[in-house]
Amino acid sequence: MRKRPIYFDCRSGREISEMWKLKTSLKSRTELRYSSSG
Repeated sequence: MRKRPIYFDCRSGREISEMWKLKTSLKSRTELRYSSSG
């Protein structure tokens, strides 16, 4: 059986997933900027 990611919590799953989405979108945006400039 596969382990669940640490950031996922059943009780506050929605809140955490929203934060995770925000983090990932921010990360991909910065990575995109770096890749386009570099």
